[in-house]
Formats: sequence, C-alpha cells, structure tokens
Amino acid sequence: MIHRRYKTSYAMWKDAERYVVPASSLIAKDPHLFTYGAYPIYLAEGNGARVRDVDGHWYTDFQSSLGPAILGIAYPAVDAAVMRQLHHGVLFSLLHPLQNDLAKIVCDLVPCAERVRIFKTGSDATTGAVRIARACTGRDMIVSCHFHGWHDWYYATTSMNRGIPASVRKDIIEFTYNDSEGLEKILRAHKGTVAAVIMEPVHLDPPRRGFLKQVQSLAHRHGALLIFDEVVTGFRFSVGGAQEYFGVTPDLACFAKAIANGLPLGIVAGKKHIMDNTRDVITSTTFSEDALAIAAAIATLKELRRRPVIAHIWRMGAEFQNGFNALATQYAIPVVCAGFPPRLELSFSDYRGRKRLEIKAYFLQESAKRGVLFGNAIFMNYAHTRSDIKKALRICEEIFRTLADAHLGKRLVLEGEPTQELW
Repeated sequence: MIHRRYKTSYAMWKDAERYVVPASSLIAKDPHLFTYGAYPIYLAEGNGARVRDVDGHWYTDFQSSLGPAILGIAYPAVDAAVMRQLHHGVLFSLLHPLQNDLAKIVCDLVPCAERVRIFKTGSDATTGAVRIARACTGRDMIVSCHFHGWHDWYYATTSMNRGIPASVRKDIIEFTYNDSEGLEKILRAHKGTVAAVIMEPVHLDPPRRGFLKQVQSLAHRHGALLIFDEVVTGFRFSVGGAQEYFGVTPDLACFAKAIANGLPLGIVAGKKHIMDNTRDVITSTTFSEDALAIAAAIATLKELRRRPVIAHIWRMGAEFQNGFNALATQYAIPVVCAGFPPRLELSFSDYRGRKRLEIKAYFLQESAKRGVLFGNAIFMNYAHTRSDIKKALRICEEIFRTLADAHLGKRLVLEGEPTQELW
C-alpha cells in the first residue's frame, strides 16, 4: 500500500523500475531501506538543511546528502565557485591549474598528505590506495575493517558479491575494530604477504585507548602500510580528518564525500616516499579533471578553514544525541543514538512484540509525516540550527510517547513495509 502523501514519488519509482537497473543507482537510497510505502523516495530541491520532495512536502533533513553536504545544500560560496568555473569550462584536453591549488590545500591540512592523487568517488579512492599499497610493498593481501566501497577487491567480502570472481576473496581478510590481538594473529598467520591494513579510523564505537597506535605499529612491524579510509570521517572530525583528531598519522588516506560539499571528488593523500615511488601505478580516469568538482572542493576546504563549521556540527550533533538518548531512557524505548556527534546512527531493538525493523520503520514514517527526514545515518551540517534540533527532539518525543502508550490499547499503525537491511 502506498500512502497518498507520496503519490508522485512512488509513481516515479515504478517508472524507474522499468528503465533503470537497479532502480536506485545507489544502494543506500533504496526505498526498501526506509519505510517503503510511507516515506518519500525522490527529493526535488534543497537549501541548507531543508529539502522538498516531488510531492511538495518540505523537511528538515538530517542525512545531509548521506554525508557530503557538510556546509549544507546549495551553500553560496561553493555554488559561486562552481558557477564561476562553469563559465570558463568544465573539462579540458589538457591539465587544469585548479588541481594544483587543491593539492596544495589538502597537503596543508591533512597530516599524512605530502602528495595527492585525484579521483572521482570514494570507492575509486580506496581502490587507488589499495593498488598503491600493493605496488609499494610488492604484496597482494589486504586486511580490512569496515566498509570500503563497491569495487571487487572489497565487495567480494559481502553477501552481495554476485559477479565478482571467487579468486578475489582470497586476497582480503577482515578483522574486528578494537581487537588488536585479533589483528596481530592475522598478520602473523599471513606473514610477509600483507600489503596494507585499511580501516575507518572510527565508525560508531570509540577506539580503545591506544588502539589506533597499536594498529599502526602492528602494520609497520609486519611490513604493511596503514590506510585510513576517511571517506566519511574526512573533514567532519577535524579539518585534518579523524587522523588529526585522534593523533595517528596513516601512510595513506582516502577522502571523498564532504570534500566538495556534494560534488563528486575523491582524493588519496599519502607520504611522499610512498607516492613518489608509485608514480608509475595507473589510476587514470577522464573525469578526475572535472574543474567544477575541484573548484567546489577548494571553496569547501576554504570555508572549513575560515569558519567554525566543524565546531558547529559537533555541537549540533552532541545536542541531538544527548537529547535523543535522554528521551529514549525517559520513555523506556530501546533505541540508541550511537557514534560521535559528526556521524551518528540510530540503533533500534525489538519492543513489546514488535521487531526492531518494524519499530524503525514506524519511527521513520512518523518523523517524515512531521517534516523531519532521518535515515540510516545522521550527519549534521553547518546549516542546522538549534531550532532544528529542538524541533527534531520534540518530534522524537511525540513518537516515543505513542510507542510507550501502545501497550495500553493504542494501535501502532505501520502504513508501509518494515525496513530492510542492506546485508
């Protein structure tokens, strides 16, 4: 059943299913991951922290383009830089000088950055970093922690690996975050074959004291490089990335998402002895020289440097997280807002005979009805205000109150389908 509120959205989705494979080109936007039938699918426009769906409803959006819009959608300084460059051209037959300007800024901001390579996406960047590490060390094995994009070298480890040669799987092994002893066992078992340890410096759980340093030490002791996947954490934890925030400098680091406030751009930054010794490694793609994305990245990084963007998203994130968790405790709802303020997730549990994915679907359905978009991750941006946070928490309290009263006879009505999990 499709809620009439989203009639246009679902008509567009049915049309997409006829012509686009898959109908959602980005799996993280698949409507079945939300509340299919009672949650918008298509957004038509946005400004700052506000977005409008194709049925004309406006929302305060707490997903920030799934992370990239760190300054907010349609941020004036970034848009102006893009428009200036648009009048001069987008893509050229030879190099464009903006790439040099961007490289200098990244090298100035990021601790590990002495050289950079420019890519188009986060998946491109992690794949490029792995190739560089393999070339530098002359080894094939990769030890991984967390998600690193859709390319074969990593996605072979997931359940959605159809079409990926089984042979790819033998060159990657996963370890558990905060388990340095487990990592050491893996490195010993594969002595002399590991090219790199690649990991997000932090996901939701904080690193145990000394853990990141231990990973660095273990990797180097076994002749492997340490790669930080900062596609998500980059420029959210600090202007130099999570590596600056935690005080651990990797050999290579990957950035994307927030670097250009929504335009597609990826970066691999690394130490000069590694980057210079792998100049012959090919990571070539025509659109890495897209001058619009590079102009947007330069403008974004300048704003991050000159304005209190990062302090603001930490403050807004902390205010929401603390308020949300206090309300969940007050109403005895088994849900936790986990993570660090710049990157949060809502974790639901079963409740009064309802499965956790039903509870999650109900929460997403009801918050969307009230003009707030939550999703599978919460990313604050510079446009979010204290008023936005207060409104969101007020809506959360309304939903929690209904959930808490459901056992007294109120019927919890799920107007769409329970959310599905990616894998």
